[in-house]
Amino acid sequence: MNRIRMGAALAGAWMVAGPLTAHAGSFDFLDGYYVPDSSMELQGPVVGSVDSDGGDGFGLRLSAMLGDNVFLAGEYQSNNYDGFDGADLNTDLDETRIGLGYAGQTVPVYLQIQYVRSELQIPNDSATDSGYAAHLGFRHDLGELFTVEANVGYLDIGDAGSGLEYLVGAGIRLDQNFGIFADYRVTDLENDDDQSVKVSDIRAGLRFRF
Repeated sequence: MNRIRMGAALAGAWMVAGPLTAHAGSFDFLDGYYVPDSSMELQGPVVGSVDSDGGDGFGLRLSAMLGDNVFLAGEYQSNNYDGFDGADLNTDLDETRIGLGYAGQTVPVYLQIQYVRSELQIPNDSATDSGYAAHLGFRHDLGELFTVEANVGYLDIGDAGSGLEYLVGAGIRLDQNFGIFADYRVTDLENDDDQSVKVSDIRAGLRFRF
């Protein structure tokens, strides 16, 4: 059901953007952002189904063109969760992504492949896994002030699991260099032990274009 909704959302966004003059969004920017709301859902044979009580975090994201079409894509995000289903279990999720992308010069479509390192920390224990992420998306400038973006991807992060991720967002340019943005990202992974983790983030912050 989530995959159907995701596909419908991307198709709808493409239908809206399609009739407009194709203008690929800029890939030269630095984002600093706050995660005002993050939720983590865990499911498995041992824990059953548990939800985080509340979470927030922060992050940095860099995108920089290395040529006419190739760009560098990096991101660091750190989330903190107060507990799960009333249990006082302070949990941190830190994630680093670094890789390359290929963007069209006129058509606002891009492909992005990244190395991913994820570290989950709970009291007296931690787990670190690494793998890759591949995303297909579009970033489209609507006139001079607005940018819309959506992507869908596949992640494989070792023992943490593999699965789909999708993002939808928008940005507003304040002047030649500065702007604000907000997006919503969902990552849904499952491993070979029938354990799954779903992280949903609302992110908002300041964008510097260079």
